[in-house]
Amino acid sequence: MYSSEDLNFAYRYPFTDIAKQIISSLNLTSIDFKYLELGKERAISDIKGDLPYYDILIDSIKLDEIISYAYAKMMVMALKRPDYVEKFSVSESKRALQAMEKDSEQDIFKLSSSLGITLHKDQNDNFLIKFNVYLHNIPNDPFFALSNQQLHNGLVIISFNKLKRLLERASYNTIKESFNYEEKVKLPKEVMDYSKGIRDETKVVIKGKNNTAWIEKLLETPITDVRHRTVNLILAPYLVNIKGLSVDDAFKVITDYIEKCKTVNPDTKINETYIRYQIEYAKSKGTKPLKFSNAKELLSGLIDFDVRAESESKDSDKDKTKKGKNKQGKSE
Repeated sequence: MYSSEDLNFAYRYPFTDIAKQIISSLNLTSIDFKYLELGKERAISDIKGDLPYYDILIDSIKLDEIISYAYAKMMVMALKRPDYVEKFSVSESKRALQAMEKDSEQDIFKLSSSLGITLHKDQNDNFLIKFNVYLHNIPNDPFFALSNQQLHNGLVIISFNKLKRLLERASYNTIKESFNYEEKVKLPKEVMDYSKGIRDETKVVIKGKNNTAWIEKLLETPITDVRHRTVNLILAPYLVNIKGLSVDDAFKVITDYIEKCKTVNPDTKINETYIRYQIEYAKSKGTKPLKFSNAKELLSGLIDFDVRAESESKDSDKDKTKKGKNKQGKSE
């Protein structure tokens, strides 16, 4: 049986071995509809990037959350979408960072150990971590560049706050690496069926007859890949030649978008020189953005566009209004 301490820890970090041990001890032999629902909701929140961490006092709810993580992960695996795996890993590791903000030093050592990271402390209360471990888990932030760190006997010296950010990245690595598609895992049919609803809930809905409305939606939706081609084939031509922005204004829009994309996948070689060149090139040549049909192919697996005519949306609203009036008439 698990202890209250282990339950608290597993609730905060459901991707650790302690959480797996708790689930194993429950001897769950069948798929539960309750956890299918909770898992689906959690997966959708992860993919949308809005999964928060809450302090919870009730043990039964903590246990539900631990199990919901396992179900959510299975559903993301069932969809076989690398972009969903990326977003799930980023979101869950951010939630872990929120939990760390309220953790004691002892808890941080426990999390480090569960992630396979050995920590030491020096006499100045700084934390010491092996050089190769630091490199493997370094966040994509100039603040963490090796040139800005103190080194001593093959160890990197970091503060408590820096350590938390490092453990966030280590959590991300652990979660993402756990999606091993080379292992043939047979998922329950109920999980496979429920996972289909996640794709429907996370589609990018486009309304209206404007044939560039999808580009505005794209600018609201960070992507994990093909960002170079998205900039030069879609965004740069659209902003300067369709929307009529100046080079400087278009540059700001695209750089802001790339920063947003880095939140779901920080690995990119796109720099300011590339962005400005593509904008100036598009403006000088008068190029037009990629057609929607070609863009769907380019962005396949990264964005599911759900195109709906604006008239259909208005008709739907009218129907709802009529139904509401009819109900009011009957009640009177």
